Amino acid sequence: MRFRSSELDASDLRRMFDESFAELPRVMPEVEDFLAIRLCSDAYSIRVREIAGIAKMRRLTPVPSQASGLLGLIGIGGKILPVFGLWALLGYLAPVEPGRWLVLAGAEERIALAFHELDGHVRLAKSGVRVDQDAGPSRNHVSEAVRMEGEVRPVISISSVLTAIRELPGRRLEKDG
Repeated sequence: MRFRSSELDASDLRRMFDESFAELPRVMPEVEDFLAIRLCSDAYSIRVREIAGIAKMRRLTPVPSQASGLLGLIGIGGKILPVFGLWALLGYLAPVEPGRWLVLAGAEERIALAFHELDGHVRLAKSGVRVDQDAGPSRNHVSEAVRMEGEVRPVISISSVLTAIRELPGRRLEKDG
């Protein structure tokens, strides 16, 4: 509501000011941002707060390694990053194509995780994140799920993935802070 200052006196302004503090604050639900991705056509999600960014796959240079899931090296932002197949770390067999997209992760030592499709970004209420009842030994790095557009998507724990990479034989990844 707008008033001309000539229509209001000091008592009106004081009353309006006091009333504005008497109103209950609007409660906004706590939200969390997710990337909706696909690995080998299966739907997953990743918390945006767990990653440093995303990039399109570029020319990958294969390197010999005993580290399971290491696809090779890639240059991004003037740095050389190891690229791991996210699908391999979640227990999938090697697909024909390593992936078109990369999740950049890790604070101390940046790595890239290859995945197949980026379906988009979704902001959800934190109350919508549920424990994944199907999570078990066959669901590596997944313990929660979210519902996006009528589809239940397991949430990949990037911190769990980084821990697994640190523990791979033939691979040393410094602990993130």
